[in-house]
Amino acid sequence: MAAKFTFANLLNGETNGKMSLDSFMDYLKKEHSEENLEFWLEAVKYREEAGKYFQCQSLWIKKSDENNRCSYQMTPLSCFSPSLPEKIEISSDVKAKFEQTLENILKNFIVPGSDKEIGVPSSVSKKLIEEIRTKKNFNPDILKQAMDVAYENMKNNSYLSFSKAMK
Repeated sequence: MAAKFTFANLLNGETNGKMSLDSFMDYLKKEHSEENLEFWLEAVKYREEAGKYFQCQSLWIKKSDENNRCSYQMTPLSCFSPSLPEKIEISSDVKAKFEQTLENILKNFIVPGSDKEIGVPSSVSKKLIEEIRTKKNFNPDILKQAMDVAYENMKNNSYLSFSKAMK
């Protein structure tokens, strides 16, 4: 029996052809709604790079089980407290790179009124802005709540319309 396509499979790059991640991005661009996926991809890229320096939570998307259920879970707001370890050793060049990358993510996707603003609750955007700009917290887990929102928006809206269009 052939495996069924899931949104998690798509974001994990486990699909190809007309149901590939590239096809999904092309579809979103035609629909003028690519901001959630662009944010997601930037956040994953940052997570992969910064994760070499920080102890982070496990990846947010997990492989589907034999019943094609994804084990992805949303994170409650009360759990949002990633912090910078007291004695982390990161060079000033690396810190500057992390800060610039996160600032670009804020300016492009999080700050209210930005060109590609994603629809995160103001409590999430305010907390994220504070963590990055004020506290200088570059732990990739600070992006998790915004990623949760983007994931759910894509899964429940964009992916459904994409799946129908590809049939």
